[in-house]
Amino acid sequence: MVLLSADEALDLVVMILVVGYLFKDVFRRPSVPQVLTMQQSGDGSYRLGEQYLDVGAYLSSSQSVWRRDLLFSVAVTAPAIVFHELAHKYTAIMLGLGATFHASYGGLLLGIFMKHFLGFIAFVPGFVVPRGVTTPLGMALIAFAGPALNLVLWLTSTFALRKNLLARHMQVLYLTSEINKILFILNMLPVPFFDGFTVYTNLFRALF
Repeated sequence: MVLLSADEALDLVVMILVVGYLFKDVFRRPSVPQVLTMQQSGDGSYRLGEQYLDVGAYLSSSQSVWRRDLLFSVAVTAPAIVFHELAHKYTAIMLGLGATFHASYGGLLLGIFMKHFLGFIAFVPGFVVPRGVTTPLGMALIAFAGPALNLVLWLTSTFALRKNLLARHMQVLYLTSEINKILFILNMLPVPFFDGFTVYTNLFRALF
């Protein structure tokens, strides 16, 4: 079985680039690269600490600001959305089902429209279509796989921040933590068309 078809790979690339473009002005790389640290305050909470400027790295860069911001946006958004969708797909495959990833071209176009004309963004970038018959518990597991992956990325990036690991990439880690936290919480809401709704309704069917 092909784990990722050529059409799926193309859809992933399109989704990654469009989502990176949509959030290019939200998640911007600093005009001068920074090295951040996480510092623990007296109440036990954590915050971004001192900033150390790497001017040499910035001056040696020949990328345009637009391209630099796009690549930075892709770097912080792609892992969250790509691994989320692939978690759905491969969980379905492990349960003996077929599963195909599709970029939501309508959703991506809606996101572009909202970015330019409404000033905010709300859209579905992609989705996975399982093929075959499984139990309600199986459907709940497939639906939960995506948010569960976001939970793992959220917790691991938060751990790295608190331990001051990968100091040169603290901003990426911080944004990765925040993005995956938001995706996990939103996707687990019991709202139709959200993963959480599928999880809870199928768990209810499995139990009762």
